[in-house]
Amino acid sequence: MTEITLDKIKESYSRFKAYVYYDNFNLSLRSQLAEYEKEDGLDSKLSILASDLNSFFSTGKLNKRLTALINQSDFIVLPKHFSNSGYSQKKNSILISNQHVEDYKVESTTKIFHGPIELHLIATLWILEEGINLHNKIGFDSYGYHLPMHPEENKLGAEKLLFTKYFEKYQEWRDKGIKAAKNQIEEGNDVLLISLDIKNFFHSTHIDF
Repeated sequence: MTEITLDKIKESYSRFKAYVYYDNFNLSLRSQLAEYEKEDGLDSKLSILASDLNSFFSTGKLNKRLTALINQSDFIVLPKHFSNSGYSQKKNSILISNQHVEDYKVESTTKIFHGPIELHLIATLWILEEGINLHNKIGFDSYGYHLPMHPEENKLGAEKLLFTKYFEKYQEWRDKGIKAAKNQIEEGNDVLLISLDIKNFFHSTHIDF
């Protein structure tokens, strides 16, 4: 990897910020990013990160700052599904909005990474520098976290986006399937549409790098 410039770190920050803006799931990360940006000396912090990374690339050793950031890695647990008790606001298919529930029984949870913003920026930088080389190998049939590639060059094309907007890619995936089914029906063929949702996919997948 070539030298990490401050401009490259700033681009990573801009794209990461756009990702957080369009992702409405991790509210904790939104709050964390707002606090990070609210503090004075944003350019100074980004410049220090660039210097630390260049030091690592030249020596192969983590300095104290990077080591401390990594040691702060943690995760947070969010409720994913609540049990539908007799006191629940939801009665069969009817949602009663004016009924107050004191206690909720959590049946399943979701774990997500929680760590310093700098670690998120390093991950974003990896996507900008190395992740783009995997884009063609993944193919265009993968719609989640799809990179907005430049049409002619091996780099991200959108000015600020890190990933294409998920809801737009989801609509594209859905519409292409329906269009393909309609084409078969128009040709006189029978069609069966099956949609599968792999339960707890990200927590059940073991990736072999």
